[in-house]
Amino acid sequence: MEKWKVYDNNIFFDGYFEVSISFSEDWLTVYLFDDEKKIEINFYLVHGFRLLDEGIVQNGIYLNDDQLMTLKKNHFCNVLYELTDGEFGEFIFDTAGGFLSEKEIFHYVVITPNYNIDIVSRGIPKVTFL
Repeated sequence: MEKWKVYDNNIFFDGYFEVSISFSEDWLTVYLFDDEKKIEINFYLVHGFRLLDEGIVQNGIYLNDDQLMTLKKNHFCNVLYELTDGEFGEFIFDTAGGFLSEKEIFHYVVITPNYNIDIVSRGIPKVTFL
């Protein structure tokens, strides 16, 4: 079963914020910003990412248990979560066909007002407050 854990309690917004994504061969960068705050989250050696409309994933299709409902009740007050036993992480691992070990990959989800962004990478993200 999928388990969600807040990655860092300091990565949050009080209201609406926007998101921008850029990626290259080695990096995926998620920029989060509003009028007062800017946060850059860099993921290194990304094996896969997906972007899903929040209306789909936050209605129980993505995570069909009480854990999502608890996060939703708290209005997803944090932005970055680390997942264990997540469906997308397992998909990337299975698709790699032995190229990766489970200990080498990390699965994260960035929750934004309009999208949920899944990222599977080899390392922990680097968070910068701009």
